[in-house]
Amino acid sequence: MPPAPHPSPRLELRLHADASAPGRARRALERLPVGRAVREDLAIIVSELVTNGVMHGAGGAITLRARLGPTVRVEVWDDGPCFEPGPAAMPVGGVEGGRGLPLVAALALRWGVDGGRDGCTVWAEVGA
Repeated sequence: MPPAPHPSPRLELRLHADASAPGRARRALERLPVGRAVREDLAIIVSELVTNGVMHGAGGAITLRARLGPTVRVEVWDDGPCFEPGPAAMPVGGVEGGRGLPLVAALALRWGVDGGRDGCTVWAEVGA
């Protein structure tokens, strides 16, 4: 009889919505069995998404989930209002902010937003 398949590696982490959350989220990614280039892309993506959760959430907890399969999917949930993603274009001139989602769009194979009455999940997938 063949051995039972191993479940895909997963990560779930609950974070306080404060300035330390992006760094804690990046450090948690070290547990995933992925290569250096993928980990670096994930670190940027997760940093941006968690920072957005801190800035735009209602101040409660933020949840980071990651699942490894044919792609690595990361999801960041916060208790703030959701939004419809628009074109991901970098701001020009001296505008401060607004670069996070264009970075996510540039690094991810695909990304999106799932909303509900209890908050917002922004997800992204990168090649494993």
